[in-house]
Amino acid sequence: TTIPQKTEVPEVYDSIEDTLLLPEGVTLVYKKYETGNSFVDETDGYLTLESPEGKVLLIIRFDLLNSKEVAQEIDMLQDNIVYKMIVDNKVINAMFTIVGNDLTHLIGSLQPEESKEVLMFAEVEEALLQSCKSLKVEFSRQDMVAEIIIK
Repeated sequence: TTIPQKTEVPEVYDSIEDTLLLPEGVTLVYKKYETGNSFVDETDGYLTLESPEGKVLLIIRFDLLNSKEVAQEIDMLQDNIVYKMIVDNKVINAMFTIVGNDLTHLIGSLQPEESKEVLMFAEVEEALLQSCKSLKVEFSRQDMVAEIIIK
């Protein structure tokens, strides 16, 4: 019988930009979070995400900012980045959606000094969110971990 090892939580977190392999001058800034039973993609208008019964969509909004005077290429699919939301210490993997500005699969370029809103989605048990005392987003890649504490 194997006894599960306790996972060590890093004392020092890596920068979000290093963990996400963002180009120099590009930063990810948390804006707000919201919940709901559905989400309509504003860039498409036809795509709607719906939460299953007993769950709600947790939508986290960020701005991806390019402070440089040159365009920067963004590729969020590189190097197996893991995107998680942690609600009261319960880990919930981010959904991989076909929403055009979903952070988890964003590929494209940011023009000089451009800001683009990007989103992360998760399906969360409604009861868990109603009693939520803590909420954070965690990004990890290889042995790097970065987090944003929201609540």
